[in-house]
Amino acid sequence: MLRAQTGLIYVDGRRPVADRDLEDDVWVGYVGLRYERTDNGLALGAAIGAQSGETDALSGDPQFITSVGWRWDRFSLSIRHISNASLHSPNDGETALVGAWRF
Repeated sequence: MLRAQTGLIYVDGRRPVADRDLEDDVWVGYVGLRYERTDNGLALGAAIGAQSGETDALSGDPQFITSVGWRWDRFSLSIRHISNASLHSPNDGETALVGAWRF
Protein backbone atom coordinates (compact mmCIF):
# COMPACT_ATOMS: atom_id res chain seq x y z
CA MET A 1 0.00 0.00 0.00
CA LEU A 2 1.38 3.43 -0.97
CA ARG A 3 0.58 6.34 1.36
CA ALA A 4 1.36 10.03 1.44
CA GLN A 5 3.33 11.20 4.45
CA THR A 6 4.09 14.57 5.96
CA GLY A 7 5.87 15.44 9.15
CA LEU A 8 8.02 17.70 11.24
CA ILE A 9 11.29 16.50 12.77
CA TYR A 10 13.07 18.26 15.63
CA VAL A 11 16.79 17.63 16.16
CA ASP A 12 17.94 18.97 19.52
CA GLY A 13 21.31 20.76 19.61
CA ARG A 14 24.06 18.86 21.37
CA ARG A 15 26.91 19.81 23.66
CA PRO A 16 30.14 20.88 21.90
CA VAL A 17 31.87 18.12 19.94
CA ALA A 18 35.45 18.47 18.65
CA ASP A 19 35.57 19.52 14.98
CA ARG A 20 31.73 19.49 14.64
CA ASP A 21 29.15 22.26 14.95
CA LEU A 22 26.09 20.43 16.32
CA GLU A 23 24.94 22.96 18.93
CA ASP A 24 21.96 24.53 17.09
CA ASP A 25 18.43 23.14 17.17
CA VAL A 26 17.11 22.15 13.73
CA TRP A 27 13.54 21.66 12.50
CA VAL A 28 12.85 19.79 9.25
CA GLY A 29 9.39 19.80 7.67
CA TYR A 30 8.83 17.22 4.95
CA VAL A 31 6.41 15.62 2.47
CA GLY A 32 6.83 12.27 0.73
CA LEU A 33 5.60 8.74 0.15
CA ARG A 34 5.64 5.60 2.28
CA TYR A 35 5.22 2.05 0.99
CA GLU A 36 3.77 -0.43 3.50
CA ARG A 37 3.45 -4.17 2.98
CA THR A 38 0.27 -5.53 4.50
CA ASP A 39 1.57 -9.12 4.77
CA ASN A 40 4.76 -8.62 6.80
CA GLY A 41 4.69 -4.99 8.02
CA LEU A 42 7.74 -3.77 6.06
CA ALA A 43 7.61 0.00 5.55
CA LEU A 44 9.86 2.08 3.27
CA GLY A 45 9.72 5.86 3.08
CA ALA A 46 11.20 8.67 1.00
CA ALA A 47 10.56 12.38 1.43
CA ILE A 48 11.99 15.82 0.74
CA GLY A 49 12.06 18.61 3.27
CA ALA A 50 13.15 22.11 4.21
CA GLN A 51 14.95 23.02 7.40
CA SER A 52 15.12 25.82 9.93
CA GLY A 53 18.45 26.03 11.76
CA GLU A 54 21.76 24.59 10.61
CA THR A 55 24.53 22.31 11.90
CA ASP A 56 27.38 20.37 10.32
CA ALA A 57 25.02 17.39 10.18
CA LEU A 58 22.09 19.25 8.58
CA SER A 59 23.76 21.90 6.48
CA GLY A 60 21.26 23.18 3.91
CA ASP A 61 18.10 22.71 1.91
CA PRO A 62 16.77 20.48 0.54
CA GLN A 63 16.93 17.62 3.03
CA PHE A 64 16.12 14.08 1.93
CA ILE A 65 14.50 11.78 4.47
CA THR A 66 14.65 8.02 3.98
CA SER A 67 13.36 5.34 6.33
CA VAL A 68 13.03 1.59 6.65
CA GLY A 69 11.12 -0.21 9.36
CA TRP A 70 8.30 -2.50 10.40
CA ARG A 71 4.74 -1.89 11.51
CA TRP A 72 2.67 -4.11 13.82
CA ASP A 73 -0.93 -2.91 14.07
CA ARG A 74 -0.60 0.56 15.69
CA PHE A 75 3.07 0.35 16.68
CA SER A 76 5.98 0.93 14.29
CA LEU A 77 9.76 0.93 14.63
CA SER A 78 12.05 2.35 11.97
CA ILE A 79 15.44 3.80 11.19
CA ARG A 80 15.32 7.26 9.62
CA HIS A 81 18.16 9.13 7.89
CA ILE A 82 18.16 12.83 7.01
CA SER A 83 20.78 14.21 4.61
CA ASN A 84 21.18 16.79 1.86
CA ALA A 85 22.83 14.28 -0.54
CA SER A 86 26.09 16.30 -0.63
CA LEU A 87 24.42 19.37 -2.15
CA HIS A 88 25.99 21.46 0.66
CA SER A 89 29.08 20.80 2.76
CA PRO A 90 29.55 19.36 5.24
CA ASN A 91 27.10 16.54 4.69
CA ASP A 92 27.16 14.45 7.86
CA GLY A 93 23.39 13.82 8.10
CA GLU A 94 21.43 12.53 11.08
CA THR A 95 20.23 8.96 11.67
CA ALA A 96 17.68 8.03 14.32
CA LEU A 97 15.80 5.05 15.67
CA VAL A 98 12.11 6.02 15.69
CA GLY A 99 9.25 4.38 17.54
CA ALA A 100 5.65 5.47 16.92
CA TRP A 101 2.14 4.70 18.11
CA ARG A 102 -0.80 5.50 15.82
CA PHE A 103 -4.01 6.77 17.35
